[in-house]
Amino acid sequence: LQEEYVDFDLHTAGRDVREEYTYNTGAGERNDLIGIHDQKDGTNFVGLNVLVGRMGAEDVLELADVAEEYGSGEVRLSQRQNVIVTDVPDDAIDDLLDEPILEHYSPSPSPFMRGSVACTGTEYCSLSIVETKNRQVRYARWLKENVELPDDVDQFHIHLSGCTASCAQPQIADVSLRGMKTRKDGEPVEALDVGLGGGLGAEPQFARWVTQRVPADEVPGAIANLIDTFAAEREEGESFRAFVARHDDDELDAFVDPEETDYDDPMMHNTKRTWYPYAEDDSLDSAPPAPADD
Repeated sequence: LQEEYVDFDLHTAGRDVREEYTYNTGAGERNDLIGIHDQKDGTNFVGLNVLVGRMGAEDVLELADVAEEYGSGEVRLSQRQNVIVTDVPDDAIDDLLDEPILEHYSPSPSPFMRGSVACTGTEYCSLSIVETKNRQVRYARWLKENVELPDDVDQFHIHLSGCTASCAQPQIADVSLRGMKTRKDGEPVEALDVGLGGGLGAEPQFARWVTQRVPADEVPGAIANLIDTFAAEREEGESFRAFVARHDDDELDAFVDPEETDYDDPMMHNTKRTWYPYAEDDSLDSAPPAPADD
C-alpha cells in the first residue's frame, strides 16, 4: 500500500510490525506480549495474563500500585485482553515477580490460560446467545488440570464468541467457539459451534466450522478428545493448524467427539448467573452476595 499510494517512506513510532506480526508463533515470540521483554531504553515491560480480560476493582488498584513501585506507573492493555507494566529496571524484576498479585495474573501462564479469549456474552450484550466470560474461565481451568498438550506446543488459542458477530475473533483461533442453542434431554440448553485451524501470521487461515450445536457442558470433553487425537496422530513437529489443514471436515468432526466429563456448567440454563472475581475457590453454584446498603 505504501508503494501504491505515497512516494516516500512512512515513519513509524517504534518497531515496524507490518510484515512480521505472527499470531500463532511460540511463546517466546512477541505475539501476545506476555512475559518479560526488553525495551529500547534499557528497561523492561512485563506482560501479565488476565484470563478473558477481566479484573476486579481491588486487583486493578493493586496492579496500579505495583506499576508505580517498580515501573513508571504506566499500565497498558493488549489486543489479547492482557495488561503490560512498562519501564521496569532489571534490578526490580525479581521483586515485581514476587508480588502477590502475580499469583493470579501470571507472566508465564499455561497455554490454555494464555490462549483464552472471550467476548462480553449475554451478561452485557443483547446480541449474544450464550454466557461467555465465566464459561471460558471454567473451560481453561478444566483443560489446564485434565489435558496435556505435546511438549513442543506452548500456545493453544481458544476463542469463545457469544454469537455470529464474532467479537472474540473466533475465526483466527486454533479452536473457535460460537454461541448457539440446542436441546439436551428434551430441555433447551446453551450450545457452541466448533471451528478449527484458524490463525494469522504465515499462511493465514480462517477456522473451518466442522461441528455444530455442541451442548456447552460437552465442549471441554470435545476439546480434550481433539487434542488427544492431535497428539497421537500428528507428524513430527507438526503444528495444530497444519494438522487441521491436512484433514477434511468429516474427519475433523469425528476428532471433536463431544463427551460429558466431570466438568460442570451451571450456566447451561440461566445465563445471567455471573459474578466476579474469578478466585479458584469461587462457587458458581451459590448466589452472589447482596450489594451493601451503602
